[in-house]
Amino acid sequence: MNPTRSAAQALPEARFEEFAGASHAVFLTSGCARGKIAAFVADPAGVPAAPCADATPRPDDLHVTGAPYLISRSPWLAAPFAVFALASLVQLVSGARRGRALAAYGGLAGVAFTGIVAQSAHTLAGANGAALAVGVPGTTVAYTSIAVASALLTAGALLRERGWPQVAATVICAGFLIWWYTWFL
Repeated sequence: MNPTRSAAQALPEARFEEFAGASHAVFLTSGCARGKIAAFVADPAGVPAAPCADATPRPDDLHVTGAPYLISRSPWLAAPFAVFALASLVQLVSGARRGRALAAYGGLAGVAFTGIVAQSAHTLAGANGAALAVGVPGTTVAYTSIAVASALLTAGALLRERGWPQVAATVICAGFLIWWYTWFL
């Protein structure tokens, strides 16, 4: 017998419910499961709701990684993200002011990436405060293509103008992508 099922049978007014194909943290990816949990807490003796149609989490709902949790414990670990965001902003402004379209677009893509990722994480944390302890929104992984585009545009700008600011921006982009792929994701 399932140990969880036997524990539920031993507790008064307990309710055991399985979600096919779901992991231990189904509450992170299923709105229906969160609703069932809230309904049980509000009225343990209430009639259980119908089975969840969305019980099987979709892989794009949450990308499991410990990086956000580690960052919450040691904020300095987010330094590569902050440096990339700042460098992108400087690149956007300086490229636009000097009429360097590739540099400006590279900076714009970097600023867009950092803004979208920050907004996505903020939305997830608002919807479920514990979710960032186990991962980031699955869309964050999809947004990585914007960071890659930023790096490619920045490298293209370096080929056109080989000054130290463009070298620095290219190195920061490359370093950020290495950090992003090897540690964060």
